[in-house]
Amino acid sequence: MGGFVTVVENRMGEGEAVKRILDMGCGFSKVEGSIGIDMIAGSDADVLVDLAHNPLPFADNTFDTIYCNDVMEHLPDVIGTMEEIYRIGKPDADVFIVSPSMSSAHYHNDPTHLRAFTSRSFDYFIEGEKLFKYGYSQARFKKESVIYDKESRKDRNFYDRWMAAFATKRPLLYEHRLAFIFPLWDISFHLKVDKKP
Repeated sequence: MGGFVTVVENRMGEGEAVKRILDMGCGFSKVEGSIGIDMIAGSDADVLVDLAHNPLPFADNTFDTIYCNDVMEHLPDVIGTMEEIYRIGKPDADVFIVSPSMSSAHYHNDPTHLRAFTSRSFDYFIEGEKLFKYGYSQARFKKESVIYDKESRKDRNFYDRWMAAFATKRPLLYEHRLAFIFPLWDISFHLKVDKKP
């Protein structure tokens, strides 16, 4: 654990001017300037961590920005993971999550994927949303945006790009009526940690 602390201290710098960034499940393409964690030996990770096991080895209120690109679909406990993100995120920390959308072939072709996501998958953590009433967790987030095929849109043909724009503007109509006729690849969430004083 001593080596881990040294790595984090050296990478995070000192003082409030330094933005502290975490890349959860960084794999082989870690976000520049971030602390990368992953379980794959030989990856870009600064620290090897199995994200399926909580708690994460960070203090409360550590990070300004947290990235989870193509990670959540592999984890058995999304609620526990969101609670850890909430714990280690500073108030108003930006959280960026990219995962396969509900109709994505990429979701179905990977045997390690446990779930796919819709535009409302994180509404259970957002006060004011209909699904919040179930009270699955004390972790709270604000929803900044939900965008279909944000990461992959440039690689899609004109019709898929048009459908991604439509799905982003009308997510419930898309998900209830069109998703399996016009499947999209991924869904991107921008959330903020909502810690009230």
